[in-house]
Amino acid sequence: MTPESSRPTARASGRVRARAVYPGSFDPFTPGHVNVVSRARALFDVRTLRAWRAE
Repeated sequence: MTPESSRPTARASGRVRARAVYPGSFDPFTPGHVNVVSRARALFDVRTLRAWRAE
């Protein structure tokens, strides 16, 4: 995940949250994918994993 993939979003409290989007087919889901998701948990407030079926 790069800084370009995150976008700050405003909250009612005024605090800015960092958002990360990690798209991919993840076919197969590897230990490398798990590593990226685990590291993102510590860096971003909101994490979205978008997966689709590879054909």
